Amino acid sequence: MRNDVGISYNNSIFTEFGNKGLRIQAPTTDRYLADDFQLRNNIWYGFGDGNMPAQFIRVDGADQTTVINKILAEGNQAVDPMLAGISRIANGMLDPRPNSGSPALTGAHTPEDLMV
Repeated sequence: MRNDVGISYNNSIFTEFGNKGLRIQAPTTDRYLADDFQLRNNIWYGFGDGNMPAQFIRVDGADQTTVINKILAEGNQAVDPMLAGISRIANGMLDPRPNSGSPALTGAHTPEDLMV
């Protein structure tokens, strides 16, 4: 999240990055902590730096623990999404659909602007 972003990611899967999975730059960290943008009900997994939030999340300009605690409180999970297949070669094995039992198949968050 670059400088001073204001967005919302809901019900997404972030996976298979070579290093970090998320970097929030200052002053965006202040905006995040003030609820000016949201990261809700996302799945994070498969990062080169590790799958524990402290390993794959980099925070600039704020306390990392505070930001990670907020991310987790918003329903984000560091868990295997159990995708059918991720292939890096042209062999037809790319199938990003969640398998039966995947945590991606339950508990979707409905953004406030879509609630009826």
